[in-house]
Amino acid sequence: MKICFVDTFVPHLTFNVSRLVAGELSKLADELIYVVDESSLKLAIDESKIEPFDICFSTDQYCMSDALKVNADKHVVHIPDVPGWLLDDLENVQIRKEWGEIFEILPQFNAVVVHNKLTPKHLLKYSSILLSKTLKFEHVLYSIDTISADAVPRQDEMYQICMASVFSPHKHQELLIEAVGLLTNGIDINGDHVKLEGGSIPRIVLVGVGLSEDKRDDLQGRADHYGIPLDIHIGITQLHKFELIKQSMFGVYTQKSEYISGLFPIECFYCYKKCICFDYKINQSQFEHHATYASPDDLRQLAFKIFNLINNPEKRGEGTKKANKYVGFSRTPAKHAENLYILFIKICG
Repeated sequence: MKICFVDTFVPHLTFNVSRLVAGELSKLADELIYVVDESSLKLAIDESKIEPFDICFSTDQYCMSDALKVNADKHVVHIPDVPGWLLDDLENVQIRKEWGEIFEILPQFNAVVVHNKLTPKHLLKYSSILLSKTLKFEHVLYSIDTISADAVPRQDEMYQICMASVFSPHKHQELLIEAVGLLTNGIDINGDHVKLEGGSIPRIVLVGVGLSEDKRDDLQGRADHYGIPLDIHIGITQLHKFELIKQSMFGVYTQKSEYISGLFPIECFYCYKKCICFDYKINQSQFEHHATYASPDDLRQLAFKIFNLINNPEKRGEGTKKANKYVGFSRTPAKHAENLYILFIKICG
């Protein structure tokens, strides 16, 4: 099979797991061209004029129009979790224009790959064009960088809590600080009074990209208000990120969205770490019983879940081996590539 793998180049990201998937897929295909810039796109277009590719695969909606320039028997596009956090603002003209263009060309693809089974349902909210019987959805789980994770040795546990994610509005990193802040003052919940005393306040470690100065000041100000030690790491390597995850007691993922999940909890599971996240259906479908869930509308409940894991080391270890095994079986770049290849064979008939 001859495959053209069209990826999106995002300058502010220090890493792209799609590149690993493309590498694994090249081991299965007879030929694979990896497209990530104008020069490699031109090469693929020129080659496809001589002999069409069997499959041209776009890693997301941002490179799908480029992929259609490549001559191929079948075109397939991956649409990540629907960015409903963007479309909450449906009055935004730019958002309407961007997604309107996406929906216009979607029917030109033979299949739409999603990594969450709820995504097609959410997409239907935005455009009736997806009611077309010609649009076919296929489910393939997305992978994490298990290669970098495996390269980081086991770390001594430190008295810290970690969250790794892009610093965008729907991630709400401030909620982690506020939840720990509640514990510094003490709260009454379920008939119990729980409080972290001065010497027992954990360090919060935030990892990501896209942090503005205003957001940094806001996060630091909140942490200083409660006397919480805060480390912020921007644009670090994958190895450094996994080192910080493995050093942490557990992870907390405060993204608030019923449309998009994320990969940080999966990274925690692979590192034998618990992760607390909000109990949206999309999270439950992705993380299953391996995550610890809290209500997105109850900061006190999130604080109590954090308190329980801080003060119960045995609970932090419960189920982590099964979670690691789940990720190791289903979320590696090699497994991701294998599932895509099986799908491409099916699509090509």
